[in-house]
Amino acid sequence: MANVTSSMIGVDFNNPSSTALFGLGTECLGNQASEWTYCVATGTLVTGQIVSIFPLGTAYAVTTALIAGGDVAGTTGNLNFGAVQTLVPQGQYAWVARKGVGLYVATTGTVPPTYVGFAANAGVLSTALAVAVGNTAAGIFITTSASTATLATALATLIFPRAIAGVPST
Repeated sequence: MANVTSSMIGVDFNNPSSTALFGLGTECLGNQASEWTYCVATGTLVTGQIVSIFPLGTAYAVTTALIAGGDVAGTTGNLNFGAVQTLVPQGQYAWVARKGVGLYVATTGTVPPTYVGFAANAGVLSTALAVAVGNTAAGIFITTSASTATLATALATLIFPRAIAGVPST
């Protein structure tokens, strides 16, 4: 797990809090080239889940509606994405990784080191060729995959993840 390298007192990337300890949207640097944003979970988020970070600091599990530019709350486009690194209950505050090496990401099961896309499950990745056009992820590369038939967690390198239109060629 990443450690804090910024000179901020009280930062704990590993444990959520029921009390806001920092301003929502605060950013912090960690080891392994990691960058983090402080958020509040809008629903229970599991380790590795990819979330959209809204300007006011709320974190939603990524869905196809968010990628398409809107959801039931009427939020739109140009969202920041990150990966939750620990279980975060709804309404609790936590740091979300937006960049770094050796970070957890949630996958649909067996996802080899390759390009990925957003699966039907909220906040979960799949191989890029298995997802719909427009749901391909950029800035996420699986480095150590889990090999299971069910939802799993893999290690990845994140470089400010985002959704792109189209499927990259392999």
